[in-house]
Amino acid sequence: MIRVAPSRLDPANLPTNYDFFLATLGFERRARHIAETFKPQARRLIALGFPDRHELSYVENGVWFVGHGYEVSDVSSDIEFVERLKVILSDVSTESDIVGCVDISSLTRSRMAAIVELCCAGHVKNGASIDFLYSLGAYSPPPDEAAPNTLFGPISPFFAGWTTNPNKPPVAIVGLGYEEGKALGATEYIQADEAWAFIPESPIEAYSPAVLEANKTLLQFLPSRQQIVYRPDDPVDCYHRLESLLYGVEPFGRPIILPFGPKIFSLVALLVCTKYSEASVWRVSAQQNEMPTDRLPSDHVIGVRVTFHRSE
Repeated sequence: MIRVAPSRLDPANLPTNYDFFLATLGFERRARHIAETFKPQARRLIALGFPDRHELSYVENGVWFVGHGYEVSDVSSDIEFVERLKVILSDVSTESDIVGCVDISSLTRSRMAAIVELCCAGHVKNGASIDFLYSLGAYSPPPDEAAPNTLFGPISPFFAGWTTNPNKPPVAIVGLGYEEGKALGATEYIQADEAWAFIPESPIEAYSPAVLEANKTLLQFLPSRQQIVYRPDDPVDCYHRLESLLYGVEPFGRPIILPFGPKIFSLVALLVCTKYSEASVWRVSAQQNEMPTDRLPSDHVIGVRVTFHRSE
């Protein structure tokens, strides 16, 4: 059995003895913001990219990572990413308590899920911690027309959930973003008997009215008690709010978490689902229909330390 324990982490006071720091070589300018600003100290500095979308800030980011001593390479698939990650984790010192640091700012949700899964599966020692950092993007207006959702399903088999009572109705727990209609469409797709909304109250004030406007149709049908406001810059509090909701929902429903909005909510959802076997985290996207956007970094960097405990 796995128990994860998140705790607060100040990005300005990171350890100086990580075994590894893992960044993402992506097309967003913010992909290198944490590495460039906080200069994490680690025995291995690694930046893994993707086989496609080598555009916008991709080349500039790659030049920066190479020039600052990072092991840089593109990874052709999520399967290859898992294999690379196993090698990285196998190189961790058995004496380390805080073994590594991961920047999730430009990391895909499926790769994030792979990291949490491997840590739960024993690829780090019992009681070891991973630090996760997230650069909140500077505000930019939402797209005029959001691409429709075309991909629906559990983010991975590990986070697909299982139940001994298939007659339990699905309960949608939706993290809201600011793309119009995304959350509503996903909620309707799973035909949930009940829905709960996690509404981000961003430290960047422009986001909140945009989120409420994009989701006004969904929110008008939800009682106020089913609208939970959380702070993206306080992932530990968000974890406890989500964990408390799943504790109340799981006896009578199958929780399906749809993690739109800030990527830190996706991480929190994955962590909470390690505790509740019937809960699942879904990936919902427009796949290749979404236009890449060069997200700039803001001044807000969020940190959370996650300790992985295993009991026999």
